[in-house]
Amino acid sequence: MSIEHNYIETQSQLLDTVEIMKNCDSLAIDTEFFWERTYYPILGIIQVATRNGEIFIIDAVKIKDLTPLGEIFSNPKIIKILHDAQQDLYIIRRATCADPKNIFDTRFCCGFAGLSSTISLGNMLRELIDVDLPKTESRSDWLKRPLSEKQLLYAENDVRFMHQAYDKIIEKAENFGLSDCMSEDMKALDNSSLYAEKKVEEQYTRIKGYGNFSNEQLAVLREITAWREEYARTRDIPKGFLMKDKDILGIAKIIPKNQDDFRKYQFTNYRFISKNMVNITKKVKKALKSDFSTLCNIDSRISSELKNKTNAILTKIENKCIKMNIDKALIASRKDISNLLNNTPKEKLTKGWRKEFLLDILQD
Repeated sequence: MSIEHNYIETQSQLLDTVEIMKNCDSLAIDTEFFWERTYYPILGIIQVATRNGEIFIIDAVKIKDLTPLGEIFSNPKIIKILHDAQQDLYIIRRATCADPKNIFDTRFCCGFAGLSSTISLGNMLRELIDVDLPKTESRSDWLKRPLSEKQLLYAENDVRFMHQAYDKIIEKAENFGLSDCMSEDMKALDNSSLYAEKKVEEQYTRIKGYGNFSNEQLAVLREITAWREEYARTRDIPKGFLMKDKDILGIAKIIPKNQDDFRKYQFTNYRFISKNMVNITKKVKKALKSDFSTLCNIDSRISSELKNKTNAILTKIENKCIKMNIDKALIASRKDISNLLNNTPKEKLTKGWRKEFLLDILQD
C-alpha cells in the first residue's frame, strides 16, 4: 500500500486545511503521541481522513499553534469519528483549547453492533470490513523527525478505513433496533468535563486498595494523592516517578505525625519521601482536620443477600443483552448494580434507554 496523504507542517498549510475540513460532514481522526517521561502526553501528529479518502497528516511538533483546529472539533455539524475517543480528545482539547462536539466513538458503538464495546481498532476493522492492519509502529517515536515511510503509512491506515467502519456500525445498529440508544450515548460525549483535567481532590478514588481504610486513613489518602497530583502537573513529571500508589497507601495506613513514623513502612521511593517528610506531615495534619463527610463511601462489605441479588440481576442483564445483540458492558458493572440496589445509583441508570432497559429486570 502506497503512502497517499497531505503532510501539513506549516501554519499557513494548517489554515488552508481547516478551510477544507469546514466543508466536510464527517472526519475520521486519530493521534500519535509520546508519553514516557512527562505528566502530559506530547502530541506528535494528528491524522484526519475525509469521506472521499483524502488524508491529512498534521505535524504537531512543527506547528506550534493548533488552535485553528478547534473550530473543527467544536463544530456540532461535523461528525468526528474516533476509536476509543476519550484519550485522543483529552490531548486534542489541550492542544486546541476547544470542547469537542458531535463525537462518534467507533469502539464504544461497536457494542450496539453485535461486537464488544472495548474492541481494538485492528479487530474492529477485521470484523466489520475484513481489513487486517499491522501494528508494527505503535511504539514508535512520534516526535523524531523526519517520520519514516513505515510510520506515515501506519498513521494513514489508522484513519483510512474509519468511514467504512462507521457506515457498518450504523447499519448494524439500525438492523438491531439500537440506533436511538447509540445516538443517546454519543450525545453524552459532548460533555466537556469528559476531556478536562480531573480535580486533584478526586484522584484518590482511582487508587486501588483502600477498601478497609478508616475515615482518617481515607482523608490522608485523599490529601497526599492530591498533593502528588499537583506536584506532578506543575512540573510535568509522571506521578509514578515521585511516589507509587503503594507508597501513598503506606502513608495513609501509618498516618505519620513525625519523621520517625515513616520508618514503620517500607517505601519504594524513600528518597523522594525523605526529602518531603515535612510537607507530607503537614498534609497529614490538614487531612485529619478535613471534612470526612465528603469522602467517598468505602464500605466494601457487601452482604450475601445483596451479592446474590446483584448476581441475579447481572444474569438477567446478560440474557437480555444476548437477545438484543448489545454488549452487556454497556449497561452496568457489578458495582453499578450493587449501588443501584443500595439506592445510590449512577445517573446513567436513572434515565434514558438504560432506565427503560432495566425496568422489567428490576420489577421481577
